[in-house]
Amino acid sequence: MAAFPLFQVGQQSLTPESSSLSDPMQVCIFGSSYIKRLRDFTNFKQSYLNLGLDPRLCRISFRGYGGLLVRGDPHGCLFKSNSLDFRNADIILLHMGSNDLSDTNSNPYQLALAIVSFAGYIIHGWNPKCVVISELLPRKLVTHATYNEKVAETNKILASLCIDRSNISLWHHRAGLLNPVHNPYDTDGIHLSKEIGYPLFSRSVRDAILRHIRWFCLLPTS
Repeated sequence: MAAFPLFQVGQQSLTPESSSLSDPMQVCIFGSSYIKRLRDFTNFKQSYLNLGLDPRLCRISFRGYGGLLVRGDPHGCLFKSNSLDFRNADIILLHMGSNDLSDTNSNPYQLALAIVSFAGYIIHGWNPKCVVISELLPRKLVTHATYNEKVAETNKILASLCIDRSNISLWHHRAGLLNPVHNPYDTDGIHLSKEIGYPLFSRSVRDAILRHIRWFCLLPTS
């Protein structure tokens, strides 16, 4: 197996040898078609398998559902496969909500509250060490004029709802995704491209996982 690079977390390198793990941590990344496409991207790019992380440190599974809605999902994707998605997971990262905002009548506060409530449901039902909520991403092609404004507002509300939670946190993505210099989108203007968007997204998600392994599970936070 090819050697995996060591990534920095703060001022410390996080390696299997530097941790107290006897078994790798189980990480579930759950969400909409962004996650489904992230899985396909990591499977296609050898260097991004397991998001480039040492499998002795953590093992990552992806559960992505196209068209996933947080509120009022007629297909019930949010709850129908939880026993498989979240069982034995130590860290769960959620990326969801963008499809809800496609509705012109969507309410950012209600959406943010529903996402945090779902994270709480996971904590109480499956007892992971932590749930990480991924910020929503803007789109190039929007379904209504206020879509990206609602994305920004939802992210702000999520931050306020998570600020005092010890086991639920919000992950702020890199500036290259929220304020891109180069176009990170695929031709549909909604999803990310394999050339620019998904390399940026995968690195940001990887950093989220590394930081939460450190903060919640392995290394001192001081």
